[in-house]
Amino acid sequence: MRFTASRIVVRHNKKRIKMKYYPLSRALAFGIKAFSFACALKLTVASPFFTLPLAAQNIDNETIDEIVILGSRTSARSVLTTPAPVDFLSAEALNDSAHAESGRAIQSLAPSFNFPSTSIADGTDALKPATLRGLGPDQTLVLVNGLRRHKSALVHVNSSVGRGMAGTDMNALPPSFFQSVEILRDGASALYGSDAIAGVINLRLRVLSDWRFIHFGA
Repeated sequence: MRFTASRIVVRHNKKRIKMKYYPLSRALAFGIKAFSFACALKLTVASPFFTLPLAAQNIDNETIDEIVILGSRTSARSVLTTPAPVDFLSAEALNDSAHAESGRAIQSLAPSFNFPSTSIADGTDALKPATLRGLGPDQTLVLVNGLRRHKSALVHVNSSVGRGMAGTDMNALPPSFFQSVEILRDGASALYGSDAIAGVINLRLRVLSDWRFIHFGA
């Protein structure tokens, strides 16, 4: 195949075929050569000895489920900046309450705090579990220096608040042991679990260097 200034000459079976010079005929001539070149390239790519690199292969992207963070243990908030209501009771306020029991001292300073008093003479008579906002003792989490305080083995059988539940004895530690008491008056189950539906009470103990007195009573 060759081109002249005014016509296209194609040799087929030793015969010369002349086509008049039109744009379409010239495009067809170019198309024949381009098609033959593309077929040769396709055969080369389809060869079994030719492999694509791993980076060029199409890899389906896997979509994972959405991750939602419900709670965080960061401690970058104070009582004034936290969005939840927090009662802060200092050691001076607990000592000035003139109560020998921790439950009574906290109850006189925090209106949302309460603990049931038993009316029968059994093991639960000496147990004073903590309650917040009128909910059960097993729905109020008690922490000591940020760690969970164990529950009592005694189950309340009286008709007061907390029947059939086992709570944390608030009177196991006297008020003089506390450096401060922090009461979160809102549900914190997203962070601590179902035992913090009513709220959280954090008892911060005094350090050894803070002891400067002797407390006794009759």
